[in-house]
Amino acid sequence: MNTEVENALIQLKKLTDLYLAIFGENSLDRVIYMDPLYGYELSEIKKGIDALATAIDNNKPIEQIPKKIYDELIF
Repeated sequence: MNTEVENALIQLKKLTDLYLAIFGENSLDRVIYMDPLYGYELSEIKKGIDALATAIDNNKPIEQIPKKIYDELIF
């Protein structure tokens, strides 16, 4: 893994922790903020960082997928 990806993953982890501290421990349980299939590609990591940062900056959590629909998703 290259350094840019590693640094982005560190930033994503920090933002995830901050997001959970602000919006609650389970606030990302049913949220898809980056493509799980390509989760280690820099472009996807940046999408996740942007989504979390925007939610934090606007003090508005990302809407969770309804449980009934989420439970039927196949990853």
